[in-house]
Amino acid sequence: MKVLGAIELGGTKTVCALVTAEGQLLEKTQFPTLDPCQTFGKAIEFLRGQSKPGEPVRAVGVGSFGPIDRNPASKNYGQIGTTTKKGWSEANILQEIAGHIRVPVSIDTDVNCALLAEAKWGAGKNCDDVVYATIGTGIGAAFLSGGRLVNGQLHPEIGHMLIPAQVNDRDFGGSCPFHGSRCVEGQAAGPAITQRWGTDAERLSDSHPAWELEAKYLAVLCTNLFLAVAPQKIILGGGVMKRKHLFGLVRSEMRECLNGYINLDDWNKSLNDLIVPVALGGNAGVLGASIIAAGHCP
Repeated sequence: MKVLGAIELGGTKTVCALVTAEGQLLEKTQFPTLDPCQTFGKAIEFLRGQSKPGEPVRAVGVGSFGPIDRNPASKNYGQIGTTTKKGWSEANILQEIAGHIRVPVSIDTDVNCALLAEAKWGAGKNCDDVVYATIGTGIGAAFLSGGRLVNGQLHPEIGHMLIPAQVNDRDFGGSCPFHGSRCVEGQAAGPAITQRWGTDAERLSDSHPAWELEAKYLAVLCTNLFLAVAPQKIILGGGVMKRKHLFGLVRSEMRECLNGYINLDDWNKSLNDLIVPVALGGNAGVLGASIIAAGHCP
């Protein structure tokens, strides 16, 4: 049995797991994402402690928050770029992990990994054109087109897509240190909700006006994604999307955004089919990390 190490490095928490090549989750743990030294130390300790005689970890895959250099030909491969997370700019994940675990280590974005898992085993199964967007501490997305990941020179950074502020939200300064309230991350990520309403999103009731505003921003995001790449599915994950009532609100607002321009009935599809939640729950990231690990497994 091939055992793979999988790490999902998020802005708030880190998840580590052992996974078989067939996607069976063997062991899993999670802990807060602290500074690089503490975080990598805990991840390495887990991988070493869980490896069993006769079933060593054969390769490790890491799905990380971005921006990250994911080009193996780059001198900075595996290095995080300028980030809002204190202490993490220029941290090199590949060097930190590979220096202690003597097996191949592969790096990609956390959303790319989650998309790979959802496309193989989850909500995007049997689809060649899928967008996975995560709405949490930040906002990120991954694209599958013709069955292949789309990355370009870096990787998609749709969290910083510039979107006009809603009329009743123009006094909000936004949570993005680069764009304030002009990008969707600054408007609708978890910290923006907390900053705007003075309390964490999980403390807000389903009837709170925060969710109607949140749905408007996410509907504009989904509309732009749909019009840009025409996916079969837009999968929404991340901590904010654990509030399941948001899906109905986003679909309704997206219908308003489309305003009849696209008739989904012509495609035998409805917004219920297009805008969907994750199927793999909190395991999508590490399962996807195991997929990229398997690609470099000896």
